[in-house]
Formats: sequence, C-alpha cells, structure tokens
Amino acid sequence: MARITYVNGRYALHDHAMVHVEDRGYQFADAVYEVLPVAGGRIHHLDRHLARLERSLAALTIAWPVRPPVLPLILRRVVELNRVRDGVLYLQISRGVAPRNHLFPSDTPASLVVSAWPHKGASAEQVEKGVSVVTRPDQRWKRPDIKTVGLLPNLLARQSAKEAGAYEAWLVDESGCVTEGSATNAFIIARDGALLTHPDDGRVLGGVTRSNVLELARRLGVEVGERPFTVAEALAAREAFVSGTTIMVLPVTRIDGQPVGEGRPGPLTLHLRTLYQEAPPPVTKPRAIVFDWDNTLVDSWNCIQESYNMTFRHFGMPEWDMTETQANVAASLRDSFPQMFGERWLEAKEVFSRSFESIHLAHLRPLPGATEMLRVLRDEGIHLSVVSNKRGGFLRKEAGVLGWTEYFGALIGANDAIADKPAAAPVILALQGSGIEPGAGVWFAGDSPIDMHCAVNSGCVPVLMRSDPPRPGEFDAHPPVYHLENCASMVTLVRELAVPISTI
Repeated sequence: MARITYVNGRYALHDHAMVHVEDRGYQFADAVYEVLPVAGGRIHHLDRHLARLERSLAALTIAWPVRPPVLPLILRRVVELNRVRDGVLYLQISRGVAPRNHLFPSDTPASLVVSAWPHKGASAEQVEKGVSVVTRPDQRWKRPDIKTVGLLPNLLARQSAKEAGAYEAWLVDESGCVTEGSATNAFIIARDGALLTHPDDGRVLGGVTRSNVLELARRLGVEVGERPFTVAEALAAREAFVSGTTIMVLPVTRIDGQPVGEGRPGPLTLHLRTLYQEAPPPVTKPRAIVFDWDNTLVDSWNCIQESYNMTFRHFGMPEWDMTETQANVAASLRDSFPQMFGERWLEAKEVFSRSFESIHLAHLRPLPGATEMLRVLRDEGIHLSVVSNKRGGFLRKEAGVLGWTEYFGALIGANDAIADKPAAAPVILALQGSGIEPGAGVWFAGDSPIDMHCAVNSGCVPVLMRSDPPRPGEFDAHPPVYHLENCASMVTLVRELAVPISTI
C-alpha cells in the first residue's frame, strides 16, 4: 500500500511529499516536532503530546499552522490513510518558508508535515535481556525542554553509543549527574527502593511516557524522587531503565560495560512495563458529552421503520423488517437517499419527511433513565449537546415535547451544519460558544458505527451506548473506548470519574 504524508494542506504520496528549499526547519532547525504512539489504530496520549507541542510553539513564538481543534483531525486522517494499527505518528511544524535570514520573517505561515508508519517497538530479546547504555557528556543547548528538530548533539551521542556496542547514551552534565538519554528518559531504582529520575526543570525534555511512568509508580506506592542522580548512583542501583514513546519501559542491564544490579531486568522495571502495556483507556471525567439522539436517548426504531416503509410503499418498493431497518439506517437522508432512490431522491425525502412528521410525536418514548441521566450530567457541570442525522426541526420539536431543551447547549440535526455525521462539522457546531474544543475531554455517545466514526473524525472519545454488545467486526474501523449498556451506566461511570486521572 502506498504511504501517504500530509504537507501543508495536501495528502500526498510519501515519495512525492516535499517542503520548500527555504523552509526554516530545513535551513535553521527552526521547527518543533512530536512523535506519538499508535496502538490498535488509535493515537494514544494525544492530549499530553498536544499540550507539549503548544508549549514548544509558544517558546519559539511559532504560530499554529492550523486551528488547534483541526490538528487532531489531520493526525487521525494520516493514521487512517496509512492503515497503521501499531506504529508511530510524526508531526513537524516549522516557522515556514522565507528567504534565508536569521531574523524571524513577518506574516509567514507555519509549515506542517505529518506522517505515520508501522513500528513494533522494543524486541522481545531487548525486554528479556535488557539493553546497555554508555555515558557521554551532555553537549546540548540549554533549552532541551523545547522539543525542537535541532538534535545534532543527540545524534552524535547516539551514534557514539552504537559504535560502542550500546543501545543508548546517557547524557551527563558538568556535575556528574545523568540528565537523560539521547532519545529517552533515564531512570534508576536506588538501593533503598526509590525510583529516581532527573526533575523536569528545563534541563530535560518532559517526556510524556516519563510522566505516565511516574504516575504508575506512585499508584503502586513506590517512593518517587525527581532529583538528579550521579553515574556512581546509577552503577550502584538495583535496577535501571529508559522510557520513550516507542519502547515504553525498557530495562537497562549494563552501564559503561558494568552490570546493573544482578545484570538482568529487575522486577519493578518489568512490572511497570507490564502495567504500562495493560493500562486502560483514558479515565477522565468529560467536560462535555455530545449525544446521538435516536436509540441513544429516545426509542425511535418503530417510528423510523414505519416512516421508511410508508416511503417504500409510495414507490412500490419492498418494505423492511426491523432487522433490515436497524442494519441500513445510519446516514442522513441527503447522504443515503441518492443511492436508495436515484434521481427521485428529493421526492423520496419529502415523502419520508411527511410520513415521519405525521407519526413521530405519537411514537416518542425516552429510553429508561434518560431524563434522570441528563439531569445528573448537567448538575455535574458537564456541557451537553446533541448531534443527530434526524432533521433539525424534528429533533428540536421532540426535545421540547420531552421537556429536555434546557439540558442542551445545542441540538444539531441533519442539514444544520455544512455536512452531517460522520463528518466533524456538526460536532464543532454543537460545541460552538461553549468554550470547549473537540478533544479528549469530549465524549461522543451513540449506538451505531456511524456515531463512533463521527467521534473519531471530530477528535472525541467514542462511547458506545446501547444494551447490545458490539458484534464481531462491527467497530473494527472505529472502536469505542467505553461500552455502556444504558443511561444508568453513564451516570455511574461519570460519578466514578469525579476525580480526573491522566491517560497512561
């Protein structure tokens, strides 16, 4: 399969993806980057990587190349186009293209490059036997906390390590303390059992994996010390390891040719690695929840089936039973009817709309516990909205009859946005004015694959909300993070998440 790379608004064949010769990232290393893990087709720790990216851009006064809410959509699209299940996602932002000059150009748009590829991570042998590191002088500039592409000192140290037969180079400052690895963060388990790593004080890059490992260790009750440690302390340690996006937690068993501890991976290191691999999905209380409507909040199947069959009878077409209805109804009329009715789709749309309007209020039934769930979520301070492929007028009328209008910041139906589900446009419209952007703090709750697809497209957490469990293969393309059987399950989960816990 051809590899696809995004460059400044275009998804191009990787071999044809190019930046201008005067791009400042190429000429001055005037650029920042991020490397994100992809596992099971999903980008992990996206919020933390984007937060670090924002800090790096701000430190160098580089503008965002696209609106911040748009970037996750591009990242997910690149992963999707390259069909990466397990691998890495790379993004780079430079100050842009301008004639070569040390001064910052004015009014020059930033450049954005995004690519993704499969990566297997550390080998089984590396995990079972551990790896060796060598120590080298830390010759980097004094702002390694900014994730810039200016990595020449790191490259020289890593190459030196390879030539010495080692996996990594640990960088040592003037006081004899280990700062970090050339491409990893460095950890030891001291003789007293404390987990030590250099503090995130501007002299190291605040690794996302590093912070996740520290959280895991604290949950285990391990004493954590964020302080510098010397090479001598490392040589006397019980265990040592490195952390990074692609390797997670990797045991270090030799430093400068001398064994660490017993010369084999230590138990705490391996336990942290196992926990990191098995860590659950994000468990943070959402700031906002976007709900689907039909069969997520209200029981609509009988009404939908009858409206379709009234339309089919008008055209002399075979009618659907309930199984066929549930299997075929997901997209909006403007997206599905042209295929179903051809040139007469506008006529069919009008017949369906008249049919639905004549019966939908008589069939309107909230799902058990829906009203109580909406009340609890609102009282928890969660912003609520609806995105449905039901026509907006019908949707808002039903909400009014049920007395639910007060719960929602917006009720977005078909044709209200420039595109319908699974596009991101209706979600962005639903959150407009709330001060909340689509992202890891927003859940999209629905009952069908198109809802999970919409969640992923808009950068939200996909939540499957229905009594039936996922069928084999049903959500392979866009798997839900949670499956909640009913409205009461949503209330229970949100209450359990009252204290936010960061993604591991």
